[in-house]
Amino acid sequence: MAVAVVAISLVALATRRAAVTSGITSRANIVDGLAVDIVIYGTVASVFLAGVVAWTLMKPIDSNYRRGGLAMVSAFAGFLLSVILTMLVRGLLGDAAIPGLAVVGMLVAVFFARRARAAA
Repeated sequence: MAVAVVAISLVALATRRAAVTSGITSRANIVDGLAVDIVIYGTVASVFLAGVVAWTLMKPIDSNYRRGGLAMVSAFAGFLLSVILTMLVRGLLGDAAIPGLAVVGMLVAVFFARRARAAA
C-alpha cells in the first residue's frame, strides 16, 4: 500500500506540473494533453505496480489463488489510501507537500519490505 502512496503522489505531482505548463485554466478546457495522459496511465500503472510489489512480497504463500487475491486487495486498498492521503495533504498543506508524502511513503515501503524479507 505504501508503494501505491508513493506512485499516486508522484502522479499527482507530475499532473500538476504538466497542467501548469500546458495553459489549462479551468476544467472546461481540459480536452486532451499530457496532464490527462499522466492521470489515466499513471493511475493504472500505480495500481499495477502496487499489485506486483504485493505479489512479490507474498512469495512465501504457496497458493497462487490466495496470493493473487491478497495482492489485488493490497493494490486497490493502496490506491484508495493513496488517493485519500494525496487529496488530504494537497488540501491541507498545498502542492509543495506532495513530494514529502512520496518520501514518507517510500520510507514506510522500505521499512515493511525489509520486515517482510526478514520474516520469510
